[in-house]
Amino acid sequence: MAQRGMYACTIGFALLASLPHLEVSTVPKVVYGAAACLAFTSATVVSSLTALASLQCDDVFSGGVNTEVSQELAMGRALGSFRSAGQLGRALGPLLGA
Repeated sequence: MAQRGMYACTIGFALLASLPHLEVSTVPKVVYGAAACLAFTSATVVSSLTALASLQCDDVFSGGVNTEVSQELAMGRALGSFRSAGQLGRALGPLLGA
């Protein structure tokens, strides 16, 4: 699902890149198509990667004790770190790109 979202992202950015070469009458349709592709990307990629990250911490328990509470804490810690890294990338990406 994440791959499909990445393909939609590529299509959306390609549509946006083609805007200067289009006739004025077709521009709104292309913008709406690009927005739909990028919305699909946002809905699928973040959700899929968060689900994948939650599956990666099934065997990690805090303190080595195999209890339900420690498993939930380990999963929360892993997902929190994953989401924090994503937010940090969103903040630093434009700064580094500029």
